[in-house]
Amino acid sequence: MKKSLIIKKLLIAFGIFVTIPLGNLSHLFDPIFDSIQYGQKTKQFNYDFQVIYYIVMIVVAFVVIKKLLNRNIFIGDEKSKEELSLKRTITLYLLVLIPILIISAICGWTFKPLYDLGDRYTGLEMRLIFMHYLITILCYVLMLMIMILTQEVFEDLIKTKYPIPYGGIIFILTFGIYQLFLGISSFYGIYLLFGLLYGYLYLLSNRNFKRTFIMMVILFLL
Repeated sequence: MKKSLIIKKLLIAFGIFVTIPLGNLSHLFDPIFDSIQYGQKTKQFNYDFQVIYYIVMIVVAFVVIKKLLNRNIFIGDEKSKEELSLKRTITLYLLVLIPILIISAICGWTFKPLYDLGDRYTGLEMRLIFMHYLITILCYVLMLMIMILTQEVFEDLIKTKYPIPYGGIIFILTFGIYQLFLGISSFYGIYLLFGLLYGYLYLLSNRNFKRTFIMMVILFLL
């Protein structure tokens, strides 16, 4: 039974990850939109398509996990609902605040969205930046699902008394390298290392999906 459950979790995690790069299939329609308004509509179409696509994939992944594993991955178990101790709360605040200050210093003490936007304060550029961030955040929902499933798998396979962020390591080896390969942002080299941090945030937050996701989004945006 345990072996069967492990296989199910690995297959679901792999299936979820495969859906992420498939969002780029929208580029197959680039030749069509390149001929409209000198190609200005191409990126808009890709982003709009990917937002809708990833929302659908989140719903599909949730339903599959609910059906095959009989659990609501967004809620977790009873322990995840417990209040955090003061020590853990302070630790989580520091683990979020310190990287934000480091990134802010690199950006010249400005918010990352403003740094990425630069001098392009047009309505179109602001919309595209917003859509790009939204797509990444939606991918984070899928990746957090993968992190949770793989964390449980490797904890069952590798017994240790120390908390190891297996999910964070998987984040680096999958989504982290994928984003680094795409080279969308000059900061993805740093965000590659954030995968390990996300893994620890998940463990320290009592394996709470909502808490971990909020911290991941804050770290990504700021």
